[in-house]
Amino acid sequence: MGKIVNRSLILSILVLVFLFLFSCNSNKKTNEYYTSIHEFEKLVNIQVKPKSIKWNLTKLVDSRTEEGPVLIISILEMENLDENFKAKYIKNESDIKAKIYLDPKHVEKWFPRGIKENLYMEDGYYRVKSNVYSGAKLINNTIQQSYFFISENDEIFLMIQTEGSQNPF
Repeated sequence: MGKIVNRSLILSILVLVFLFLFSCNSNKKTNEYYTSIHEFEKLVNIQVKPKSIKWNLTKLVDSRTEEGPVLIISILEMENLDENFKAKYIKNESDIKAKIYLDPKHVEKWFPRGIKENLYMEDGYYRVKSNVYSGAKLINNTIQQSYFFISENDEIFLMIQTEGSQNPF
């Protein structure tokens, strides 16, 4: 009887250790997105510190060459976007006046309601209702194409795309 109890106890401990190790994964991917700020900062030289983040990385592959740019879509939940943030990252000259078209396959189920409410469908693509700004200063990089917009809930939608097949991350 003692051996059965000991085996059950050992098995229970092993299950708890496994569950603990699984839950402590620093680059946790939940469904289609990652939640690790630390791992995001390894890829992107972000100039702000979000309270939380959801992001994914997609390689846009050309079927003929099997090469293509890298696309990162992220939602940064901020504590408070104050006037200092606006003065530093949101200026009239960084407002992108051109229409931004977002492919429907990049509009994710996990986007928060505030972000989804800023998007509307036009000509088969999503467009952004609010002002869209260059992300060059926000990510401290002028090489990649990047832009962002802000929801009413202080959520930043940030999209970054490399040129061609370059992958400077």
